[in-house]
Parts: sequence; C-alpha cells; structure tokens
Amino acid sequence: MIETREFKGLWWLPTRADERLAGTLTITKGGASLEVIGDFGHQLLSTDGKGITLEGHQVASNTMNG
Repeated sequence: MIETREFKGLWWLPTRADERLAGTLTITKGGASLEVIGDFGHQLLSTDGKGITLEGHQVASNTMNG
C-alpha cells in the first residue's frame, strides 16, 4: 500500500527566514515535491541538501493506493 501525503503551510530557507512562501509538499512513493507560490530564487535546492522549513503544517489530504 502506497500513501500520498500533502502538507500545506509556509516554507522558507533557514538563511532567509523573513521570506516565507505558501506552498504544498507532496510525498509519493518516497519522492517529494514542493510547490510554492513564488520562488526561492534561481538556485537548485535539492541537490546540495539545504534545508527548508514548514510552519503551521496541515495535512491537506491522504490518498491510499493499492
């Protein structure tokens, strides 16, 4: 059984905590995708292990796949 989970909230980079963007983190089959309204700039964030932070997380939906 594979679950898809979505978490909505405010996201920011640890080095720029004053720039928070609304968005949704979706996790499916061990892969993660973050969609935000706006952007963190023109740099790749996932390749160097930089952290991002979620404030006020809310589960948006749970989907069960068989």
